[in-house]
Amino acid sequence: MKISIKHITFLLILVPFALHAQMEHKYIQKYWWTKRFTVPSGVYTVGNPSFYQHDKKLYQFIPFSGDSICFDSVTLKSDKPSNILIAVCDLKGVLKHSFLLKGISLIEPLFTEDGGFYIIVDGTRDLYSGNQSFNKLTNTAPSSLLLKCNIDGHLTAIDTFYVSGNVCLRRRDIDGNFFAMFSNITYYDSLFYKDSLFQYGKTTLIEFSSAGKRIKKRLLNGIFSNFSIWENRLDLYGKTSEIPLDYTIANKRYSRNVIDINTQDIVMGAYNLKDEKFIWHEMIRTNGGLLTTFAGEHSFLVAVGYNDTISFRGRRINSDTSIHSDKTILLSFSNNGLLNWYKTSVNGNSTMSNIQVTKQKIHFLVYTYPTLPGEFSWDHTKLQTASPPFGSYRLTLDEMGNKVSFTPIPHGYPSSLYFGLNPYHHYLNYWLKDTVTFDAKYKISYNQCCSKEFLFTSAYSYDSIELAYKPLRSNATVNTIFEVFPNPTTTKFKLKGLALNAKAPVEISIYDVNGDLALSKIQNLSEEVDVSSLKVGVYFLSVVYNGKHYSTKFMKN
Repeated sequence: MKISIKHITFLLILVPFALHAQMEHKYIQKYWWTKRFTVPSGVYTVGNPSFYQHDKKLYQFIPFSGDSICFDSVTLKSDKPSNILIAVCDLKGVLKHSFLLKGISLIEPLFTEDGGFYIIVDGTRDLYSGNQSFNKLTNTAPSSLLLKCNIDGHLTAIDTFYVSGNVCLRRRDIDGNFFAMFSNITYYDSLFYKDSLFQYGKTTLIEFSSAGKRIKKRLLNGIFSNFSIWENRLDLYGKTSEIPLDYTIANKRYSRNVIDINTQDIVMGAYNLKDEKFIWHEMIRTNGGLLTTFAGEHSFLVAVGYNDTISFRGRRINSDTSIHSDKTILLSFSNNGLLNWYKTSVNGNSTMSNIQVTKQKIHFLVYTYPTLPGEFSWDHTKLQTASPPFGSYRLTLDEMGNKVSFTPIPHGYPSSLYFGLNPYHHYLNYWLKDTVTFDAKYKISYNQCCSKEFLFTSAYSYDSIELAYKPLRSNATVNTIFEVFPNPTTTKFKLKGLALNAKAPVEISIYDVNGDLALSKIQNLSEEVDVSSLKVGVYFLSVVYNGKHYSTKFMKN
């Protein structure tokens, strides 16, 4: 029998699949570019850097206090005490441009379709972007200013609120409208708000069109510090450390933890924007504090730190050990407030505040400290023993909270984790410590006295079993909403199972096993996808429709 090059190529692909079929989960990671930014002596960062991806560009927001900062050998100077450096790179790490917002220390941007973003800032401060300035509105009255910033840093004033309290912005995908939430209000100017737009002891929610025009205002019974939106469901949550012992949500009274008035019990609930009423609400009683939340299509995740005991709905949960003070509980609630499941961990809760959810998996960054004797455990199972100087890991869970992988992260202090539109790439921000080596290629040392240096790096990763085994076993996909047919394919395939308009355009991106983009196109859902130009191998498929992201895998023969 004569064996052709094509047969050899296919066998080379098939053999590793068979070898991996019986293996446990093995996690592979590859670092493919790095960027550095340096804060000189006497300059301080005032918050963790953050990532945002828009229109094939990666935005890096770096808050700092001082007169200069260096990013990728480009130095920007400022004469203001509080600043935000905004560095814009492409997805390969090439710096396109950067600019400073002066007079502001912390922002949470909300991106617009044209690549700009909305921000809310303190209206009593002087704010500068380039040669453009927004002078403080008043010397005495607190205020918040809603601005739009374009990709070059030009600012446009949208709205002004004469109020003090917590403010945050969120977008709704179904129509592009965005919401500004004002909570824990300590001051509002009654001359401007005679219509009770703001009230003490309540949360004000203002809805805007995508162009920034006010549409509707809502006054919610209860104080919440943050929120997220899924279609018409508003998920609310917050800490109760600064409120009285008696707390009311939608006419139901709760009593705070009376053991210590300085504790941070957690309030949370879901509100229906269409029916204008609470779907459910609850208080978690803990002597720890709220770490993070995430709202998805079918669930609401809440991570809470605690010391010894946590209780809710008459359920009391005790810690595995009395040695550690760092403990975490992760709870999953359904849309109507039913508890799906909860899992607990010991040691490492301080960085579990950085949660990312992709393709039905939950990701956390975890630190383990040698000063806390013992092991990091998840769901009563020991995963790692703390070793000097510290341990940094990425904990990946399935949608039921069960461990999928527990992966070491190279030496450094990862401060933020972000997944872009490509579900097989993730980005990490580091606080640099001593020396960090990536794939024996990048070696960066921290040797400047009294200086803070950071490493901004991008990592590609995948699970070898999912990559190798599942596509050959069946047509099972990561996202069960749709599938590729036929799979494996030779020249073309169709998308089956998506209950969408067959004539609607969808954005299709196909990545190879190295995470590089192999094919990208926009076409109707009913049309066949031509992959005849691709080489034989395994590929990852990403489909974006109406602001929603779907992903799966397929094989090209």
